[in-house]
Amino acid sequence: MGLSKQQVIDDVIDRFETHLSFLRHSTEVDAASVLTPPVATGQHAAIEIELEPGEAALDDDSDVK
Repeated sequence: MGLSKQQVIDDVIDRFETHLSFLRHSTEVDAASVLTPPVATGQHAAIEIELEPGEAALDDDSDVK
């Protein structure tokens, strides 16, 4: 059983309005994010990466593409 074109349109509009409501609320409430905590300027996330022998660590100024 599939959805009609109008049901899909109504669902998309409902989800869009819900998202707009969330965005309005999140701009009104000045709370720290739980999902993505801020990283202070000049600091890096605490992720340890083990390098293989002979591998060089990348500098912050390197151009990685």
